[in-house]
Amino acid sequence: MILNKKNTNGPKTNKKKGKSEEERRDEIMNAINQVVESDDTKNPESLQQLLISTAFLENSLGANKKAYNRDYTNSQWSIDENFLNDILNKSGFAVDERGNKTDQLRNNNYNKFLQRAGYDPGDSESMDQFVEDLKNDNALTGAYMARLKYSLNPDAPLPDLTKESIFNSWYGEYNSGGIEKDSEEYNKIINTFDGFYEDFFKQEVPSQTEDGGPTGMRPGFIDKGTDIFSPGSLI
Repeated sequence: MILNKKNTNGPKTNKKKGKSEEERRDEIMNAINQVVESDDTKNPESLQQLLISTAFLENSLGANKKAYNRDYTNSQWSIDENFLNDILNKSGFAVDERGNKTDQLRNNNYNKFLQRAGYDPGDSESMDQFVEDLKNDNALTGAYMARLKYSLNPDAPLPDLTKESIFNSWYGEYNSGGIEKDSEEYNKIINTFDGFYEDFFKQEVPSQTEDGGPTGMRPGFIDKGTDIFSPGSLI
């Protein structure tokens, strides 16, 4: 299920201020489409729903302005400092048995998803640009790092296509214990997510590419506006 035509021009930091909610949402949706289309998963629909749901839970799919330009985390995808440090420390060149850097990149998911996002893990300038793009809320960079985060636990496969399974994947693998289970905040978020999931994924309409050709299905929410993002629903 491809929701829009992908952007094939690589990551670009867009520092324009004052983007509309629709512009922010479209950036996120286009980024998710590109990540899913380039992925080697056998369950693309599960990956797509997981990333869309993650974007909702982290930034209300672009509707929450407070998820942007934050100084305590990186990007609207909430890439925290611990995870960013892991990315920087575990990517790049492999080392030999003596601890000396080799001329071969490590064969791991950190490098794989950085490269798919358009960066060179072995080049310091490229990695500096990566960090800068995260800080500047580059939707595609953040989406690839969200995909990376979900790939790191071999005992946590992609979720089933149910709201419970998807929420549990986000809570267990992405939220990293930031919200205490069964707390008032947790219950509020899960109730909000339940409404979002039912509204977003259960109503589908035919989608079209920029050239007017059909590409499958997309959630009906895209065509009916942003009613689901009432002020009380923002996370």
